[in-house]
Amino acid sequence: MLMIIVVTLLVLIIDISLYFKYLQLFEKFKALNAGFFRYLYWIVPAGFLIFMYIMLSNPDILKQANSKIYWISGSFIILYVPKIIALFIVLPEYILNLIGYFMRENSTKPAVVSVGNTLNRMQFLSQLGFLSAGILFGSLLWGALVGKTSYTINRIKLKYRNLPKKFNGFKIVQISDFHLGSWLHTQNSIDFFTGVVAEINALKPDIIVFTGDLVNNRADEATVWVDYLNKLEAKDGKYSVLGNHDYGKYARWNTEEEYNANMQLMYDTHKKLGFKLLNNANESITKDNETIHIIGVENWGNPPFPQYGDYYKAISAISANEFHILLSHDPSHWDSEIRHLNSAAMLTLSGHTHGMQFALNFNGKSWSPVQWKYKFWRGLYSESEKNLYVNIGLGNIAYPGRVGAPPEITYIELETM
Repeated sequence: MLMIIVVTLLVLIIDISLYFKYLQLFEKFKALNAGFFRYLYWIVPAGFLIFMYIMLSNPDILKQANSKIYWISGSFIILYVPKIIALFIVLPEYILNLIGYFMRENSTKPAVVSVGNTLNRMQFLSQLGFLSAGILFGSLLWGALVGKTSYTINRIKLKYRNLPKKFNGFKIVQISDFHLGSWLHTQNSIDFFTGVVAEINALKPDIIVFTGDLVNNRADEATVWVDYLNKLEAKDGKYSVLGNHDYGKYARWNTEEEYNANMQLMYDTHKKLGFKLLNNANESITKDNETIHIIGVENWGNPPFPQYGDYYKAISAISANEFHILLSHDPSHWDSEIRHLNSAAMLTLSGHTHGMQFALNFNGKSWSPVQWKYKFWRGLYSESEKNLYVNIGLGNIAYPGRVGAPPEITYIELETM
C-alpha cells in the first residue's frame, strides 16, 4: 500500500507540474490547448495508475506473473523518466519565477527586467528540455518494442601462451542474464529465443557457457522456456553458474522448505536445459592427453550482492598453472580478486551489468550510467595477459527494453601463441 501511495503522489506531482508548463510553452499552438488535447494529456497518467492498482492489488499476480510486474516498472521508466528529466530542466525556471515574484514586490524595475531577460533564456532551455524528454521517450519506447529482441553477435579471438595446442581454434559461445521472468510467453518472445538458439547452433561452438541470472526471482519462471532453450548444442558440453537473481532472495517464502524447493527446482532446471551447473566446482575437457578446465563459482559481488563464490575451492583439485576458464557472474569478482592473483584464470567470463540496458555509442566507444558503479561493464578487458569479457546479456529487468546495449551473444575463439 505504501508503494502505491508513493508512486501515485510522484506521478501526480510530475504531471501537474509539467501540465502547466505544457500549456505555457505551447500556448501559441491553439490546437494543443483544445479540450481534446488537455484530456489526452491526463489519459496516460490515469491509465498507468489504474494498471498499477490492478496489478499490485492482486496477490496472485505479485506471486506468479513476474513479467507483468516488470511491465509496471518498465511503463514507469518509459513514461516518467523523460518527464522527470524535463521537470528538472524546467525547475530553474520555476525558481526564477518565484524570485521574480518577490523582486517585483520588493525591488526596483531594472532588477525585474534583468530577471525577465533571464526567464526568456530559461524558457528557451525549457523548450529544449521538453524536446530532449521527447527524444528519450521515443528511444525508450523503441527499445521496448524493437531493441530488446534485436540481438547482436560479438566475435573475438584471444591468444594464450599456455593454451594446449590441441585447443587451438577452440570455440566458446557465452550467453548470460536471460531473466526469464521478464518475458511474456508471446509469439514475439518465442521467436526471439528460438532465433537465438538457431543462431548459436549455427556457430557450431565447442562449448556454451551461461554466466548467470536465468530468472528474476523464482525458479519456476524458467519452466515454460525449457523446451525452447534445451535445444542449444555444443560438442564438448554446456556449463553454467548462478547469478544473484537465481538464489530466490528477492522473493517472499513462507517457509524454509518452500525456499529449498525453489533452489532444487533451479538446479533441476539447469539439468533439463542440458547445462552442467558449476557451484564452486570445475570440469575438465581433454583432447589427446591435453586438458583445459572450466571453473565455475557461485555469485561473488560487492555488497549488497551475495559473496558465495569460492575460487580456491573451485580450483582445489587442479593445478593453478593449467589453463582454465573462469565463469563468474559479477565482474566485480575479477576486479576485486582474480586479476590480482599471480596464478589465476587467464580468461574470466562474466555478465550481470546488462550495460544498464541503455548506452550511448559513438566512434567505437560506449558510455552508460552503469559505469558509475562498475569499472568493467561491457566487452573485453585485459591486464597482465589475463582477460575479462563482460557479456551484457540477452534479457532485461525493470525496463523491458534495450537502447544502445542490444542483447548479446559472444563468440570467442582461442588460439595458441
